Formats: sequence, structure tokens, C-alpha cells
Amino acid sequence: MKARVCRALAASLILLTLQAALDAHDIPDEIVLQSYVRPQQDGLQVLLRVPLIAITDAQLPKDGTGYLAMAYLDPALREAANQISNGIVFLEGDQRLTRYDMANARISLPSDRSFDSYDAALTRVRGAKLPDTTQLYYNQGFLDLELTFPIQSQESPFSMRVLFGRGLAQRTATFINFIRPDGDVRAFRIHDESPLVRLDPAAHQAAWVFLTAGFYRFLDGLDHLLFVIALAIPYRRARDLVKPVAAFAVGHSITLMFAAFGVAPMGTWFDPTVGALMAVSLVYVSIENAVGAGLKHRWMVALVFGLIHGLGFAIALQETLQFAGSHPIAALVAYNVGLEIGTIIILAIALPALNLLFSQVVAERAGIIVASVVIGHVGWHWMTERVTIAQLSGWPVLDLQLLLTLVRWLLAITVVGGGVWFIAGLVRKKPVEAEPELPEKSIVDSR
Repeated sequence: MKARVCRALAASLILLTLQAALDAHDIPDEIVLQSYVRPQQDGLQVLLRVPLIAITDAQLPKDGTGYLAMAYLDPALREAANQISNGIVFLEGDQRLTRYDMANARISLPSDRSFDSYDAALTRVRGAKLPDTTQLYYNQGFLDLELTFPIQSQESPFSMRVLFGRGLAQRTATFINFIRPDGDVRAFRIHDESPLVRLDPAAHQAAWVFLTAGFYRFLDGLDHLLFVIALAIPYRRARDLVKPVAAFAVGHSITLMFAAFGVAPMGTWFDPTVGALMAVSLVYVSIENAVGAGLKHRWMVALVFGLIHGLGFAIALQETLQFAGSHPIAALVAYNVGLEIGTIIILAIALPALNLLFSQVVAERAGIIVASVVIGHVGWHWMTERVTIAQLSGWPVLDLQLLLTLVRWLLAITVVGGGVWFIAGLVRKKPVEAEPELPEKSIVDSR
């Protein structure tokens, strides 16, 4: 009896495991949506390509074996379009576009690549349907749609938000190509559920987006946050921090500007290498704090490591820069301002907290050593991990492209170094004091 029960439980467990494996297999690693958005006189034209696996709730008609019943698809495509329109939201100004006309709908094979360009996508969605004899499994291939939304003007500002989330796949990627009335194209790539994407933002809209992005990037970047705190640990007065913090800001602004516009090496090794160097900055500054090194040249340390942290900021900015539209300079400046606001807020919290800690809880020298050792320990672990990742990624091959990049960076470092040397010389130079005038001798009348 016990043996039968055990066999039954084992069989049930095997069935449940197989079912879970099959369900997991049905969830793809990534779903890719492609779209072209073009305002025209008669409306906002939207070409969409959505994988069929993303719209299984639309209940497209199938035969008994799971293949799509091509001859009976047309009535069900309206339901599929409704489901998709609920997952992708378009706005004209602040007004959501809810009404649309489904101009065309086509089922395409998995091998079809017509959405690589607007003209090919338009030809495909308006072209011939697949033959009724086509055998296509219900969750394979694509649904291609041409939708038209009534609008007030083709010159209006348009926005888009994708609400498809991770429930459909491990990752959802949406490619958006916004074609302006003058023919210029804005390309975007967003992941999973996205915030509102302004397809052609004004300068102030782009600036606000990047100001907040820079602010939150600094708060989320634990490397940068700990480095600023490590810089501040030996100081008790805010005015003494002005020079090193300003040097750090100048350093990361320079490399951020260069790297954000593509003057940076490419390759899988670059990100972990920059991360390892940022960890080195934590270790170095922590050692300086712990051994009690003089603070006279701390601003130079902040400047050098600021150049490295700027590369880290640039790595985070590169994907976000697509949302700047035609205002990349305004976006870059706003992003940098957001970083500085984050720095000031952290210092406004850290400096009073350190003063309170060293005056009420622990002796100042002992507190500086303990806090620096903790930050240095964290930096050391990050450094070893990232160096290992960089080694596994493979070091770059010294080709012409890499050589040109190195030359550009050497020129930039030379210019920056020369400017710093010149300014430092002006600061050190003392004005010549004028010799005091001797009092005029009074002539005594001897008479």
C-alpha cells in the first residue's frame, strides 16, 4: 500500500515538474515590439509589429492542431488591435488619443524582416495577406497593424507610453521610430513598462527629464555617493570642502561631456574597467583618510578621480540620451546640474552627521579611521570583482579606432592638465606688496 502511494506521489511530482518546465519554456527571454509613428495631415499614422505570443488573450481562431485558421482571422484582428491599443498609449499634448481606425492588419511569418525600414513596413502591412493554406502556429510570427489616430495638428507635441510589462516575457523591448513632419527621424529603445516618452521634446521638457535623471543617478550610484562621503570625512567645515568638491565636479563634467558624445572606447571590457577604477578611488581616498595624509592637495585627487567617475556617469547617460530629441546640449547640462544637486544634498546630510558623530559618539581621529576602513573595505571588494569581470570580458585589440580614441583622450587630458596647472599657478602667485612710503622729512627752520 505504502509503495503504491509513494509511486503515485512520485508520478504527480514528475508531472508537476514537467508542467512547470513547459510553462517556463512558453515564456520567452525577450519580446521585441517595433513601431513607426508619423504625424500626417489626416492623423497620426502608427505602424506596429507585435509578436503573436504577446497577444494570446485575443483568441485568434485556430484549428485543432494549434495552427492559425487563416481564412477566419479578419474578424478577430479587431479584438487584437483593441488589446494592443490598451498596452500602448499615445498622447497629443496632454490629451490621450483613444479613437483610432484600423486601416490594415496582416499576419507575418517569423522570418519576415520588413519592419527594418518604414517604407518596407508600410508595403508589408498594405500588401497581400498570407495564403489561407499557410501553416503558422498560434504563438509564432507577428501581427502587423496600421492604425490612424485623429489629431488636431501634425505639429503638435506627441508622446507615447508602453504598458507591456514583464508578464509577457523576461524582458520586453520596444523600438520606436518617430518620423517628424520634416522627415527627420527620432529613434528610441525602451524596456518593459516605460514612463512617458516625449517623441519630440521641447528644450525645457528635455532639460527637466535629464535634471531628474542626473539627480536620481547620483543617489542610485553607490560608488559616487561613497566617494563624495569619503572626500568629506576629514573636513569639519563646509567652506573647506568647496575646493575638492568643485574639482570633482569639474573632473566628471569634462569626461561626461566627451564620453556622452561618443568619444570613448567601445567594448564589453570598458564598463567593468571604469567600475574597477571607481572602486580604486574609494580605496585610495580611504587610505589617505586613515593614515592622516595632508589635505592641501586633496582637490587634485578629487579632480583626477572625478575624471574617472565622469565616465561612469556617461555610461549611465548613453542610453538615456536618446530622449533628448534635438536638444542634446541642454540635456547634458541639465543632467550635470542634477548630479551636482545630488552631491550637495548628500554633503548637506553627511557633514552635520559626521560632526555629530565625532563630537558626541566617538573621538574624531578614531571615527575617521573606522569610517574610512569601512568604505575602503567595500571599495576593495568591488575592485577585485570588477577586475575579474574585465579580464573575462577580454581586453581590446589595439586597432586604428582604439588608437584614435586614445589620442583624443590624451589631447583632452593634456588640455585639462595645462588649464589646471595655469590656474594653480595663478592661485599660488601672491601679489607684490608695494613698498611703504617713507614719511617726508620735515625741514626745521633754524631761524
